[in-house]
Amino acid sequence: MGGILIFTMIFFVLSGQRDNSSDTRTQTPPAIQSATDSDTTAQTEAEFPSQVPASDGLGEQTVDLSWRDKVELATPDLTGSVDELLLLGDKALEDGRLYEPDDNHALQYYSDVLSIDPSNEQALEGIHALAVALARTLMAHLDQREISDAAQLYPRLRLLEDTAEIRALGDRIESIKQAQQQMEQANGLLQSLELSLDQARRVRNNLIAVTRLDPDHPGLDKTRRQFQQRLVRTAIALAESDEFVSSQLMLHLGKFDQPSELLQQANQRRLAIRSSRSEQLYLQFEDSLKRLDYAQASGLIAQMESWETGADRINQLRERVAHHRLYGDYSVGQRFSDPLGSEMFGPEMAVIPVGEFTMGNSKNRRSPAYPAHVVRFSVGFAMAIHETSVFEFQRFVEATAYVTDAEKLGFSYIYDYRNGALTRKNRINWRYGYEGTRAEPEDPVIHVSWNDARAYINWLNQRTSQRYRLPSEAEFEYVLRAGSTTSYWWGEGSPKLLIENLTGEGDLSPRKRSWTQAFDDYEDGYWGVAPVGTFMANPMGVKDMAGNVEEWVEDCWHDSYVRAPSDGSAWVNRGCEQRVIRGSYWGGSPEKSQSDFRAPLRMNARGATVGIRVVRELIRDRLL
Repeated sequence: MGGILIFTMIFFVLSGQRDNSSDTRTQTPPAIQSATDSDTTAQTEAEFPSQVPASDGLGEQTVDLSWRDKVELATPDLTGSVDELLLLGDKALEDGRLYEPDDNHALQYYSDVLSIDPSNEQALEGIHALAVALARTLMAHLDQREISDAAQLYPRLRLLEDTAEIRALGDRIESIKQAQQQMEQANGLLQSLELSLDQARRVRNNLIAVTRLDPDHPGLDKTRRQFQQRLVRTAIALAESDEFVSSQLMLHLGKFDQPSELLQQANQRRLAIRSSRSEQLYLQFEDSLKRLDYAQASGLIAQMESWETGADRINQLRERVAHHRLYGDYSVGQRFSDPLGSEMFGPEMAVIPVGEFTMGNSKNRRSPAYPAHVVRFSVGFAMAIHETSVFEFQRFVEATAYVTDAEKLGFSYIYDYRNGALTRKNRINWRYGYEGTRAEPEDPVIHVSWNDARAYINWLNQRTSQRYRLPSEAEFEYVLRAGSTTSYWWGEGSPKLLIENLTGEGDLSPRKRSWTQAFDDYEDGYWGVAPVGTFMANPMGVKDMAGNVEEWVEDCWHDSYVRAPSDGSAWVNRGCEQRVIRGSYWGGSPEKSQSDFRAPLRMNARGATVGIRVVRELIRDRLL
């Protein structure tokens, strides 16, 4: 009676008349297993060869029939003999009638036999063959992703046999079920008209989950392709709207295990669009620098940085803005000449670096260079490498018909060999040299006043559309010192090298005169002026700063540096009548060649010792 009761319970489950809840599993009797080398098993395996793995997971195990000892067995009321039942069971198994229709399936016949003879090996083998067939059927459902049918069949299979392989089928059912849910979510998101970045991330996560749960899912490859196609369309649209980072992220979300030619082509197009846009921004950047609109230039850099243009290029652009604030389009030490038209060029200029220095001295309170004070240059400028030559000044006069102060007043001062002094002489002007004879084109122009220097500079500005001017006192001394703190830019005492047109002990006049105050053991070969640029440049690339001729600067004369500007600008007062001359000249004493020497001179004064040197601002107009 007890055996009948157990098999009746199996009938209910296999025939679908019993709930597939966890309660059924807790009441499942121990596994009914048998060898796999019976004729019946062989027939069943031959019937489903394409659906069975190399190992069906239902191999030989020791049959545990101890559950029968717990129930009272009774002989069932059966009409056929055991042999007849076995034949019927084998026939039903062969026909595929495993657990239905009612009263005519393999499970019923084998169960009837076991009710009569619980140890009947053929019946037990039939039950095992039945389990193998059910497992194959279940796996066929899984291959077709018929999860509902597989889930319905699984608990029935567990009642017949309970092995690790059978339980693995249950895990696979659950994985495929979860994968289908993930796939449904992905496909649902792909139906939206616009795919946001967040939605794309969710779709990617869905597809990654499907790959992990069910890598052979039949719709996985198709959905991946649809996803990548949507990403490409969205990414290109973002790139065309200058959203290059979001565009890149979109394409990145489409990368899986295998490289995608579609994504690679899309990324190349994205880069091409970005490159074109970057070049447009770069042109705007260059224009903003020309207009000195540094705010716009920095904004354009920030926009390019948001596109991930490249850290190196972004840093270079930032450095250019910082450099341009100081030097415009020039570099420190660079030499250049501005065109004047008609294949003419202006003075050769050298770019001077920003920095600070101590101007003047604090040793002598009576000195007009007292007190020493720190001057800082926050913006670079360019200074002429040598003094303005006669040839350069002549081009100005010929272009403008300008009349100098010496020509207006009718005289200037020349050097007189007879008495070794400067002497007034009529009809001397810029065309003449220091001793009153015609000047050579390459000589520094002399016999020019401060007013003449300003007129020449105004012409340069008109011709070049730049901003030339006379140097400030601070600029002159800063370049003259060239980083030195000694009395002279070359050090202390007489120079060891041939560096300037100075009053040397070895210099002799045409009448064999020598200087009473001169640098010991120095001879430069010139008694008067030397052609501009004859001697070596100082460390800032400028020549003849401490000799050859004195030079006009922009500043008005002040007896000391009390309240002098500290930013390097010219110290100018309205209505001043005296300007400052800096540097020494071909016959000046060694004291005048010192870096802090300064002297006053009327604005219309002129003579054989004073010339012109210009500076040029590198940044003409500054937007604040």
